[in-house]
Amino acid sequence: MFYIMPKETYSQFTQNHLVPPTHWFELPDGTIFVKPAFSHLSRQDEVEAHKDVIMLPHPMSSEPVGDEIASRLAHLGVKKDHRTYDVAKLAARIHPMMRLR
Repeated sequence: MFYIMPKETYSQFTQNHLVPPTHWFELPDGTIFVKPAFSHLSRQDEVEAHKDVIMLPHPMSSEPVGDEIASRLAHLGVKKDHRTYDVAKLAARIHPMMRLR
């Protein structure tokens, strides 16, 4: 799963052990694009419920990312009709660990 969130929110999550230190990169608006590895499903649920977290559709979903996510990731070449799988390939150009395996 991939998320967009403020760096401060990510810091709180790592300090509270909801998310282990993981792969991310900063976006032009100061937020970060994150690919966390959760140790427990309840932690993932808590992160996804946070008001400042934007969750991309599941990587295997055919659902497009839409306008808000596309605008935040436009510098990567993301368009609103891209799927998360497409976003992951574009993000891997910035950070190779964003690649889906």
